[in-house]
Amino acid sequence: MRRLTGPRAYAAVFAYKCAVTGTMFQLHARPNAMPEARLGIVISKRVLDKAVARNYCKRLMREVFRAASSSLSGTDIVARPRQPVTRANAAAARVELSGLLREACRRCARPKQAYAALPVRS
Repeated sequence: MRRLTGPRAYAAVFAYKCAVTGTMFQLHARPNAMPEARLGIVISKRVLDKAVARNYCKRLMREVFRAASSSLSGTDIVARPRQPVTRANAAAARVELSGLLREACRRCARPKQAYAALPVRS
């Protein structure tokens, strides 16, 4: 598993403007020219104030990403939790995150320029 490194990589994903939102997570995605997917994680102290909780959430997100990474090839993803992820709701978080990863890959994998080339129906 590769990770997004540096502010430029994160800025490029955010600038692509392709996001998928659930109740617990928001994912931003962008196609890349690499054969593998990369993950970036952004967690605000407003959402998870304790470092232990933030680290648990990061581990959970990395684990779900690692399990789904074979189907996500060629995509950069930045994940943001929208509400606290604890051990009590970890199972629901895993299910939602895996569904959002599939949806983000499906919706954001095609370059934006390809949409401009599609014929417009009247």
